[in-house]
Amino acid sequence: MRELTVESGKANLLGLLFAVLFFPVMVIPFYFIWGDSIQLLSEIQQLKSDLLWIFLIILLSMVIHELLHGAAYLALTRGDFKNIKFGIIWQFITPYCHYKQPIPIWKYRVAVLTPGIFTGLIPFVLSLFFGNFALLFFSILFTFGAVGDFIIIWMIRHEKSMAMVQDHPDKIGCIMEH
Repeated sequence: MRELTVESGKANLLGLLFAVLFFPVMVIPFYFIWGDSIQLLSEIQQLKSDLLWIFLIILLSMVIHELLHGAAYLALTRGDFKNIKFGIIWQFITPYCHYKQPIPIWKYRVAVLTPGIFTGLIPFVLSLFFGNFALLFFSILFTFGAVGDFIIIWMIRHEKSMAMVQDHPDKIGCIMEH
């Protein structure tokens, strides 16, 4: 067995690097498509006036993010709910979803990426299609919320497709079974 984990401090630094790199990747296409028709200052003012709603949406989305992990584990393990654990790390006010048993790495990859796809990528594409600044804002926010998931995917990128992996119970990462 081999642990592939990252310390939370390093994950935060990687998250900042991710934000610096991917913010323009998400904003520039939106601007090129919708720049002339979007009144950026009024959109930002609108977001500022809705701070309480934004805060509530962020809290709800954190829970939804973890429920999406759980739903993916449930679907990929044919209803094995007893091995899915939800909780909150109160020190960081961070909810989590942990799958307790080893699973094939392809299933793990799908479960890890599911929230980033549904709360980040899909809303981003929709924001480009509809020119909705609020949707762009939330897609960026939730894409950054999936940084820990993207770090895990990066750490296991060279692992063999038939390898077995277990979600790490305490850290950002996993345990490879060999």
